[in-house]
This record gives sequence, structure tokens and C-alpha cells, in this order.
Amino acid sequence: MTKLDRLFAILLHLHARRRVRAQDLAQKFEVSERTIYRDMKALGEMGIPITALAGTGYALMEGFQLPPLILSPDEGLALTIGARMFVRYASGKISRHAEVALQKIEAVLPPPTRQHAQTSGQLIEFFPPQHRLNFDSPNIQSVLDAISTRRVLSLRYQDRDERITEREVEPERLNYSDGAWYITGYCRLRASLRSFRLNRVVDLRVTDEKFTPRLIYPTTPILQTVHIRFSKGIISRVRERQHYGFTHEESSDIWVYQVNQFEEITPWIMAFGAQAEVLSPPELRARLRQEAETLIKLLT
Repeated sequence: MTKLDRLFAILLHLHARRRVRAQDLAQKFEVSERTIYRDMKALGEMGIPITALAGTGYALMEGFQLPPLILSPDEGLALTIGARMFVRYASGKISRHAEVALQKIEAVLPPPTRQHAQTSGQLIEFFPPQHRLNFDSPNIQSVLDAISTRRVLSLRYQDRDERITEREVEPERLNYSDGAWYITGYCRLRASLRSFRLNRVVDLRVTDEKFTPRLIYPTTPILQTVHIRFSKGIISRVRERQHYGFTHEESSDIWVYQVNQFEEITPWIMAFGAQAEVLSPPELRARLRQEAETLIKLLT
């Protein structure tokens, strides 16, 4: 990062916060505190109204506004491509809002930057996924409301074995991974931090009960290590459909994965049939053998 880039980044950081200490800025930008002091002096000489109080840090004077948005050609391209991808991957009102936002971004870009973004953007096409991001879903809106207002969620949740349990959850955040939404929060039934796949929630209700966020230190999960040998002919196909638990290649045909539970990887392995051989652990080999025997019974 050049000095000019760092000065602008510091200005953005100050603009987003009430007060920032020099040591925090030094840690964020990986420079010394002395460098931060020089940067603050340089910003002041550029006419940026910065106040400094001993022991509390730096802040922008009340009422200061950043100048109009100025983006480099690559920054403009990154924003426009990101917005176009989101328009294709999302559905509902949020997608329409993204289209309007994209038009506004392109309208304020300098002509050379806008031309660069539009020309490059025409060369890239995004095909929508099978399941689009649907922010209009009532459950998503309810979860976001519960998180922002610190209210307890009442869930009827169905696990992988189709068992339904009643849960009271203090929600912390909403995550999206591998085509699915997850609610992460403190589960009172299990007395620990848990994640719940939203499409397994049979019923969801935001209660009137308020909660105070807990200081939770999540325990490091015990991961299961899986070694798989793949036939030479499907190596490229495995790379194209790689499992998220992949860690490294032990050899040209033996790859290593780590998962929380075997259920996370079993269907993926079975999709490759006899061309994927699990070498370890033996518990997973036994599980796959049982699945294969069940299939044989169904097909005979």
C-alpha cells in the first residue's frame, strides 16, 4: 500500500468512526505509530479537519463530509461487475435495488472509468444459480429483525434424521454458504453456540423476549480427517466439484479432507461411485459399505 492509498484509507476509517487511537490505526495498516503521527500531520496539511485528544485518539470535526466519489478504472470495474453478479444471483426487491444502484454508480463514474467498466462488463456473463438469494423470504426478514432488535427466536427444527425439536435461540448473525442460509446463535436447549440451516426450520417465530448478547468463546470443533484415492480419469472432475472440506493433496491421486461429521461428505463421495475409494477412517468406509448394500437391496 502506497502512502497516498494509506492516507485515503485512514480518512475513510475516520469517517466511519467517532474516534480512533493511533495504536489501532498502526495495527490495522501494519505500520508504526510514528508513521501514523506523520500521516495525521499530512492529512491536516491537506486541509482535513482532524482533532486529537491525548489518550482518546483522533476524530474528524463534526460536519465534515468526504468529497464526491472518485474511483480508479479498476475500482469502477470491480463495483459494476460485483453489482451485475448480485443482480443475477439474487431475486426479489433486493435485485431490483441492485440494478438501480448499478445505474447510479455508472452515472457518477468519470467517462473513461465508466467506458472501461462497461466495455469489460460486456465480456463477462453471469448465469443465475439454481437457487437464487431470496432476501424477500419471510423467514430471512424475521431473522434479521430478531438479530437487530435482540429478540429470542422460537424454532421448530428438523435435523438430518428428520427429528423435530423445539428450540429457543438467541440469534447473532445470518450466514450464507454453499447455497444455504444458516442462523448462528446461542441455543438454550443445547446451552452452546449452534448453527441452524434455515430450510430445515419447520416453524419460526420472533418472540417478544429480549436478550443480552453473551460473551461466548466457541470451542474448536473436533474435525474428522478423510483420505480418498481417486481414479486418474476423474481428477479434473473432482477439482471442478471440489468438496469444501478439502485441505491438500497427499499424492497425485490421494487427497485429504476434514469435516465435522461424515454426513457432510458421504453423498459427495458416493456421487463418484467406484472411482472414489475412501482409505480412512474405517468408520466412514463402513458407512459407505452400508449405503452400498442398501442400494443393492433396492435395485435387486
